[in-house]
Amino acid sequence: MRKADIIIIAAFILVIGCEENFSPKEEFEKQYIANCIIGIGGDQSKFGATVHLANTYDLTGLNPELNQVDPTITEADVQLSFPHINEHTLMPDTSIFYHPFIPDSIIWADYNRYGNPFISFTASGILVRHSPLQLDVELTNGKKLSASTELPRGVFLDYNYDYPHGFTTRVNTWKYGDYWEITWDAVEGSMYYVTLTLNYFIETDSANNYRSVELPIDIKDGKEVFPKFNYPGKVRYSFNAVTKKFESISEGIEDKSKIYIVDMRLTVTELNKDLSSYYSSLNGFFDEYSVRLDEQIYSNINGGIGIFGAYKNTSVKHFVDGIFVDSFGYRKY
Repeated sequence: MRKADIIIIAAFILVIGCEENFSPKEEFEKQYIANCIIGIGGDQSKFGATVHLANTYDLTGLNPELNQVDPTITEADVQLSFPHINEHTLMPDTSIFYHPFIPDSIIWADYNRYGNPFISFTASGILVRHSPLQLDVELTNGKKLSASTELPRGVFLDYNYDYPHGFTTRVNTWKYGDYWEITWDAVEGSMYYVTLTLNYFIETDSANNYRSVELPIDIKDGKEVFPKFNYPGKVRYSFNAVTKKFESISEGIEDKSKIYIVDMRLTVTELNKDLSSYYSSLNGFFDEYSVRLDEQIYSNINGGIGIFGAYKNTSVKHFVDGIFVDSFGYRKY
């Protein structure tokens, strides 16, 4: 390093060290937060909505755990509406329980870390309509938040092979290839996540032990590969990967005839444009090699921050070919 460079670096360090007012915290500006993610099943004609409201807070020091003031907003006028349709009022609800640390835990908490009940604003029985859905929030201090989103329409699935007698990997690979390809018309800006689950049970003397396992799309370097969120309307399941997964469910089981194959469940989850943009902003746009500093998190809440989005699950049951099941020594249910 040149002598001049060393002098410049030393001077920079000296200036920083002498700056008494240096702080990693920005000047605090209070903001209001609204979050609402709507989930719809493939055959649902109605849906429910839950809105969480809070505000940002300042604190002494840098540890947010030291805050003693609950940022949850417990009183507000919350409305959901489609164009030219009566509004749906969301009412305060304290019946939703959470685990404070472990998602999907069987241990539930009635109160948050401030000793207060978990409060959200909920409504149910809202008819599904494919037009802009409006969220309007008015706080007791007169502050207004708003957002708009559209519910996904779901997908129509197409296959390179329809399996009239149930799924099997024993097909003419010269004609159909060595994979099962599933396609759909993708909506621009929407993201999709696919799962293919094998459902089965093991017969025991006392009761049937029901199980399910997700099937991989491929095997690379000896490791199973599973689908990730993606934009294209296509996924391919390698016959080799699926066959090996079928074989693996009987590991450690001496009598394979005790295993009954029930069916397979294919589920495509579609995130609408707003929820896709939010997910992408949290996950670095799928770039696992870049280090992003101060990355902007997507928000579509006017007058505040947060996310108002929706997703839809399209789920299809597929039976498994009996001859294919017999080839592993299993039984078809």
